[in-house]
Amino acid sequence: MNLDRQTATADILRVIASTPEDSKHALDTIAETASHMFGVANVNFRRIEGDVLRIVSSAGPTIERLRKALPDIPLEATDPAVHCFLDNRQIPVEDRQAVLISEHGAIAAALRELPVRSQVFTPLSLRGKAIGVMIVTRGEVQPFQQSDLDLMKGFADQAVIAIENARLLNELRERTEEVLKLNQQLERRVSDQVGEIERMGRLRRFLPPQVADLIVASGTEKQLESHRREITALFCDLRGFTGFSESSDPEDVMALLRDYHAAIGQIIIKYSGTLERFAGDGVMVIFNDPVPVENPALQAARRSI
Repeated sequence: MNLDRQTATADILRVIASTPEDSKHALDTIAETASHMFGVANVNFRRIEGDVLRIVSSAGPTIERLRKALPDIPLEATDPAVHCFLDNRQIPVEDRQAVLISEHGAIAAALRELPVRSQVFTPLSLRGKAIGVMIVTRGEVQPFQQSDLDLMKGFADQAVIAIENARLLNELRERTEEVLKLNQQLERRVSDQVGEIERMGRLRRFLPPQVADLIVASGTEKQLESHRREITALFCDLRGFTGFSESSDPEDVMALLRDYHAAIGQIIIKYSGTLERFAGDGVMVIFNDPVPVENPALQAARRSI
């Protein structure tokens, strides 16, 4: 018998180790094993859910009758399963039918019609607090021995290990998924920021700085869509540039244009103008679009001076 119990315990531990994320499979294995070990008894594991003890796994010859009659056990003070759970202690009952006389309620009424005689209620204890109950039931009066009670405690401990393993693994999986989601969100955010930086770079290359800043700040390029607005246009060029370019080396012409564009660009920005186009020394600047300017004609005159 001791060898059978050791073998059964080893088999259960192998099941727990092989499927740590599946507490139901482990509990079913423990229930089946316990049913055989205790003389084809009915075995069920119940977990606390709200204010009832609900079956989460079961095995035995008449367990379906028990499941249908007692799917849930409310936390009624007279029920041994409730005492076992609340007091976190094992409770053996030699003959349940004999004590049902003093019990009242729906549970007692249902049990009187079922083959329920010798029973043992063993708490599923985690860190000094019960999280459920293991109930072993025989259909005849055949009290369980102390060795049976000790073995039930071992089965209950294994059930708690299976439940806790599954909880921890599921919690780890959820946290891993959360981390992956956060990483994906971070990657998208970084990608968006990189794209925005590249977009800003392109805008600043091809648009006046104040226009580029306006588009970036608003998050839209609506300012570039076709529309009507009263503006002031200013044209300027270099006097004598045509003759100079014809008689000078290309390098000198380009150097002059670079200096000219750099200087005139600073002045355009200072007076909130927008460089509409330039060709050689010819420059067209507009005021009041797309950046609104108060009194654009005055700004144009100031910029001219």
